[in-house]
Amino acid sequence: MRLFVLGNFLSNTGTWAQRIAVGWLTFELTGSASWVGVVAACEVVPSFIVQPLGGVLVDRTHKWKLLVLGQGLAALQALALTFGAALEMLSLPFLLCCALVLGLLEGINQPSRLSMVGDLAPNSLLRPTIALNSFANNTARFAGPMVGGAALGFSGPTLAFALNAASFIPLLMVVLGMRRLPMVSAASTAQTSLLGGIPEGLSYIRHHPLFSVVLAMALALSLCSRSVIELLPAISGLWFDGRSEILAAMTTSVGLGAMAGGIWMLSRSDLDAVLLAVLTLPGLMVLSIFALSFAGIYVWASYALLAVLGFCAVGSGVGMQSIIHLNVDTEFRGRVLSVYGLIQRGIAALGAVLIGVSADHFGMRPSLVAACSLAMVAWVLAWRKRQTLASYLRAEL
Repeated sequence: MRLFVLGNFLSNTGTWAQRIAVGWLTFELTGSASWVGVVAACEVVPSFIVQPLGGVLVDRTHKWKLLVLGQGLAALQALALTFGAALEMLSLPFLLCCALVLGLLEGINQPSRLSMVGDLAPNSLLRPTIALNSFANNTARFAGPMVGGAALGFSGPTLAFALNAASFIPLLMVVLGMRRLPMVSAASTAQTSLLGGIPEGLSYIRHHPLFSVVLAMALALSLCSRSVIELLPAISGLWFDGRSEILAAMTTSVGLGAMAGGIWMLSRSDLDAVLLAVLTLPGLMVLSIFALSFAGIYVWASYALLAVLGFCAVGSGVGMQSIIHLNVDTEFRGRVLSVYGLIQRGIAALGAVLIGVSADHFGMRPSLVAACSLAMVAWVLAWRKRQTLASYLRAEL
């Protein structure tokens, strides 16, 4: 299990390093925040179609087969970017195509990785294993941009893409040794077709007293707050003349805050920590972005606020993912986690497009303030249901 978590962390870190490098290259080629968001969205659009179906496949088939295929093809995509950068052949259309391919593959990879924990961990170790894997997943989301930013500052995009290509190898080696993972019994899921399994999963989420609230809040936060991470190349370009060393420092700040948030969650697995992570940290995250909108023009203030953002984003993400794993019915695990993964990645990229387009017309600062205002409304609505959520969690955990 430890090897799987480590391989998963390395693979995710490499993918996020690639994303920050692609975003930086996009801004270098276009000088537009809108195009940074569009390239991010090109990766996500296929996921909106493929990932819900991927969740059904995960619930009904051997996860390792799906993951081996997806990881292998994603490594080839990273190699194409590496050689393209080394030969100075990268263009905007090339970046758009690679983003589309990666989005298709992530629609299978993400639900497979997220749901495999329940098959690998014994019941006695399920809760700490969930926390560790969630820490790895959420930390990679911010450690990856830190690695990508450092690679850009040290050697350029070729190194960032090469690191991503190499990052797939450890997880592939681990998963290839898992040829006898148990399949979910098809008794409760085979009554509908693959396409029919998607609305079945959505209905399960809608009627679940925890998931309906937690995932709705996650959606609002991803759309209006987490999308700031996607826009860091544009923010550094608009506020700090696109200097790669400042982008590297900004992504490093987010990564360090994320690691601190993950370590803090690992050190506390009690119910109070989960409630704090899910109900309080999202509000603090929104406030950090609001402050960034005004104080972020001062580079050192932006580093501090981005560290707070990373801490809160990972802490809340670990809490939400732990709640899902510990409360979901086995036959719906893949579908619920596919929706969660799509919210964390897909909706954040959609938010990046909307904020990026708004920034090109109205400026980055007013656009961030408007996004924060919407996220704060969603957080207040979720906060009003804290007693209901706490009571349910105490009864279940």
